Amino acid sequence: MLDTLWTRLTEAVARRLPPAVIDSWIRPCRLVALEGDHVRIAAPNPFSRDWLLQHHLATLQAAAQECLGGHPRVSVIADE
Repeated sequence: MLDTLWTRLTEAVARRLPPAVIDSWIRPCRLVALEGDHVRIAAPNPFSRDWLLQHHLATLQAAAQECLGGHPRVSVIADE
């Protein structure tokens, strides 16, 4: 289920951002949890996590809202 949702989220983000951004910043990530209205995404390292939070969090939240409805909360963690 998470893989399917991640594919849908990635496609929704791809409608909002250039392909180079998707390939550099979004595709290396993965969806690690969906708990109620909380979407947790793992970035490959702390630098990527910080970049996503600073530059693309609003886009990730808009994509989550498109895919899930309501007002999901998106958090990005560094993958362990």
